[in-house]
Amino acid sequence: MSPWKGINQGSKNGNWSENPSYSTIHNWVRSRISKPERCPKCNKNRKLQLSCKDHKYSRDLKLWQYLCQSCHMIEDEQIGRKAYFCKICNKQISYYSGKYGQGRCASCAKSIDQKGRKRNEYNILGS
Repeated sequence: MSPWKGINQGSKNGNWSENPSYSTIHNWVRSRISKPERCPKCNKNRKLQLSCKDHKYSRDLKLWQYLCQSCHMIEDEQIGRKAYFCKICNKQISYYSGKYGQGRCASCAKSIDQKGRKRNEYNILGS
């Protein structure tokens, strides 16, 4: 074994920071935690995101997990993050405004126009 092995690793490295940026800590954790094939919470085969359980973004690997977007949103809501719900059907949505706006999910936004009138198959804007 080389006597130089590990001499510049971790806090001994000149580029080490005690307060790393959001992307830096995510990259650091990604390089140390293997990504599972399925979401560990719902067991569905979806694209997975890195999630920190306490949202302090520390270097403690026990606090990090891979989750699908749905489980990640549920987990964030449970620790006090704001969750948004559609004004019409009360379905959880990922953001309050944006493409659909006015706090509606995609399906409700398609069925109601900008002025709040229901759309129907005969008259697009209905009354």
